[in-house]
Amino acid sequence: MAINQNYLFDTNIFLEIFLSQENSELSKSLINNKNLNTIFISDFSLHSVGVILSRKNKSEMFEAFIDDILMSNKFKVLSVSIDKMPNIIKNINLHNLDFDDAYQLTISTIYNLGIVTYDKDFNKIDINSISPFNLSNLLNNYQ
Repeated sequence: MAINQNYLFDTNIFLEIFLSQENSELSKSLINNKNLNTIFISDFSLHSVGVILSRKNKSEMFEAFIDDILMSNKFKVLSVSIDKMPNIIKNINLHNLDFDDAYQLTISTIYNLGIVTYDKDFNKIDINSISPFNLSNLLNNYQ
């Protein structure tokens, strides 16, 4: 049985895995968790992962990621339409966020998603965000 809340996974969740960072195992376990039917990712995150991996000469890893997204029913890529782009600027100004965080916030608002992130900037504003540690605990306790 899946949980009722849907989540947008921030760029840093995927980078933890691809760059073998400190929380890569936790990030992998979240993505593979059976209680999450769909993992939402913004097109901005997808592009950011591509930029970072290509700079680190890991383009083949990005290609495998794209294949996973295309072949899996679990991933859904979301974007901000042109008419909603002004909301990104509003979120930058209102919450003092950088463009990336404001983009993620705009997506989460448009699609009514919580944000799973290691980024502490979201803790300063009143939105539905959750750390990967807390989501993991929630999923492990979910029946």
